[in-house]
Amino acid sequence: MIPASRRKKFGRGAALSIIVLVQLLASVSPATARIIFRLQNLNQISLAEMVADLRKARVVFIGERHDSAEDHVAQRTVIQALHDAGVEVSVGLEMFRSEDQPALDRWVGRTMGTEEFRKVYNRNWTPAYWDLYNDILIYARQEGLPLAGLNIRKEIPNQVARGGFSSLGIPERRMLGLDSCEIPDRYEDLLRTVLGEKTQTTSQSFENFCQAQLVWDYAMARAIAGYVAANPERTLVVLCGTFHAWRHGIPQQLERVRAGIPHRIILPSSDKTFLNYDIFLADADYVWWQQ
Repeated sequence: MIPASRRKKFGRGAALSIIVLVQLLASVSPATARIIFRLQNLNQISLAEMVADLRKARVVFIGERHDSAEDHVAQRTVIQALHDAGVEVSVGLEMFRSEDQPALDRWVGRTMGTEEFRKVYNRNWTPAYWDLYNDILIYARQEGLPLAGLNIRKEIPNQVARGGFSSLGIPERRMLGLDSCEIPDRYEDLLRTVLGEKTQTTSQSFENFCQAQLVWDYAMARAIAGYVAANPERTLVVLCGTFHAWRHGIPQQLERVRAGIPHRIILPSSDKTFLNYDIFLADADYVWWQQ
């Protein structure tokens, strides 16, 4: 725990510099492979303490850098910790489209073999990342944890990225259930930080990129809301890219679709550029720091 005298400088809801926080923790905490920060009070906490809070949520978002083995280990650890604590866990996946839900059900139900399932994975996600997700997918099968595909086909977000939300016709908007695409300022700021010089193309192309991200967020939020409504006894652990998991990504769109669903957000810190971001309490609940 950071002494109160050192916490005062941040203030409640103030910007939290991850670099500064890590420096403070280094003076009071032994070196460990994993450190969990609770952003509400800037405390370092145990996995068990975090799980006790996650039990109160219906949805738990865990961000990831898709090619980070460390992030997937963190996800697997949280899933198992919740399951071991007696929580009825399901796993929501950005990596699979909702139309492939029957294949996910067959995988968990052990009526689909690895070779066939890997083909389903390959048509949904980057084949080179299979080994990074493999442990999570096998654990879900082993323990009978339902998997939920959350994504949509890339054609619509790709069209928005090229021509903006206004390029979508009425049928596409009805399919999405979305009639406007306003980008939260904080989310746009985060995306600018991530992309850096890549935003120095045209303001219109960057706006289109932001709108495409929001369309993706909204589509997955609708899938999450539908799953939660249909499975009231379960806690859905959502695995998605970090910038979908930020409060102003999928979680904010989830509030838009169905307000009041209790949720928590865990952000991993494997991306080295993560150190450049100011994390607010309004952005997440926990940071999972891998040394």
